This record gives sequence, C-alpha cells and structure tokens, in this order.
Amino acid sequence: MSNWLPDFEPLPDPEAVIAPEITETECRQCGTRVSGLTPTQMIHVHLALLGYAQGVAMAIELESQARQDTGMTPEQWMASNEPRMEAIQTTGAYPTLSTLFGEDEFDLELGTLFEFGLERMLDGVAALIEGPRGVSLRRTP
Repeated sequence: MSNWLPDFEPLPDPEAVIAPEITETECRQCGTRVSGLTPTQMIHVHLALLGYAQGVAMAIELESQARQDTGMTPEQWMASNEPRMEAIQTTGAYPTLSTLFGEDEFDLELGTLFEFGLERMLDGVAALIEGPRGVSLRRTP
C-alpha cells in the first residue's frame, strides 16, 4: 500500500456499513432535491462534499499518527525544523513562498483549513443552485 494513504481494515459485515451509508445519503439527497438540481448534480455535490471532508479527516489522522510516532506536537516539529526551513528560504530559490511566509506568522490549523474550504465549497453549491438550471457537469474540451 502507498505511504500516503491511511490503512483501512476490511469490513467484517459490508451490509452493516452500507445500509447506514445509503440511509445517510438518502437523507442528504432529500435536502438537495428541493434545490432544483438535477439528480446528477445532486450526487456530484454529495460526493464532492463527502470527499472533501474525508480528505481533511485523513490529514487530521495523519497528523495524529505523526504526533504519536514522534512524540512531538506540530508546533514542536516546526520549531525543530525551523533552521532547515530558514536555510531553504534564504537561498532565494523560492521567492514567492518566502514572501508568503516571511511577513506574517503562518499557522496551518487543520480545523481552520477545513472551515475555509467548506465555506468555499458551499458558496459554490449555492451559486450552482441560484444559477441557471441544467448546467452541464461534463468537461468541455
């Protein structure tokens, strides 16, 4: 298995997991059905939001695992690597990143990142609902 994916245990009883997932999906679709979205748009919205939430949850889990493996908080890890980061920034090889992180204190908090991204996604869903109906989800060349 790839290093960048968390380990997953096989499901002992797929029906015990699938039935609640279908029920949850059905409940969510009830709310989007009144929005005027097409069935394809509804399932795309559902899966996009689910995928986003799962992605951030995986990052939180990986951070937790790193903390357990190293015994260091994210802040402690950053502090211990600050000399290396400073050396990289002062080479001039990454001028854009140096200006982004050089002026203000940058603190990557996964909860804040999740909220920021979720707001942008929900704004997009709102625009889709408020926009013209029947917008194609197909890619155009």
